Amino acid sequence: MLAGLIDNTVILSWACVLAVVSFSLGADTIIADKRIGYIIALSTLTLPVVTLFAFNEAAPWRATPGKLLLGLRLDYPGTPSFARAFIRNLLKFLPWEVCHIGIWLIPGPIFVSEPTASSWAIIIAGEALALIWLASLFTPSGRTIHDRIAGLAVTKKPSVS
Repeated sequence: MLAGLIDNTVILSWACVLAVVSFSLGADTIIADKRIGYIIALSTLTLPVVTLFAFNEAAPWRATPGKLLLGLRLDYPGTPSFARAFIRNLLKFLPWEVCHIGIWLIPGPIFVSEPTASSWAIIIAGEALALIWLASLFTPSGRTIHDRIAGLAVTKKPSVS
């Protein structure tokens, strides 16, 4: 879980850079169509994060920055393929993205306007997915649902003697 907090710090840093650039360019007022705003957010935040994490987990070091710092790695018989790591990360970030969809569907200014019933339903569905992910951490194996589906496991990196 600590590795996830470290990784989320990396994500938050990137999101802050994007926010500064976005507000500097006036994107919050220029982009009137929320669908375009969502596509921009998806293509500059979510997809790069999923791809970068998958790349790192499929690389010889098999780890995101948080896993590297804590001596953990992603295991499969051998190094996981990029496809497996990508699927794992798509599933891992799915609750986050479902909530984003619910937020982007709010009519009017985001975080100012009242969410509609459909926005709330989507946000709650995303939170339910997050709870399933969280609960899977407390199973006897400790493997998350996205690890199980992708056929992967997070393990301690073997120590070099």
